[in-house]
Amino acid sequence: MPIPTPKKGEKKKDFHSRCMGSSVMKSEYPDMKQRNAICFSKWRSKNKKKGKGIFAEFVAWLFD
Repeated sequence: MPIPTPKKGEKKKDFHSRCMGSSVMKSEYPDMKQRNAICFSKWRSKNKKKGKGIFAEFVAWLFD
């Protein structure tokens, strides 16, 4: 099953909560630390796909 992806306009805390609570994620990644790392990585990658630079990614992380 696919890892959840951030929805357009979704805030970081909302995505993180949805990703961590996903039944798919819980079954595939029972270790909470690993699941947290994957969810965080998925959130970070959303800016890279839009072609934003590291500075824009950092600013988005600060204010999300």
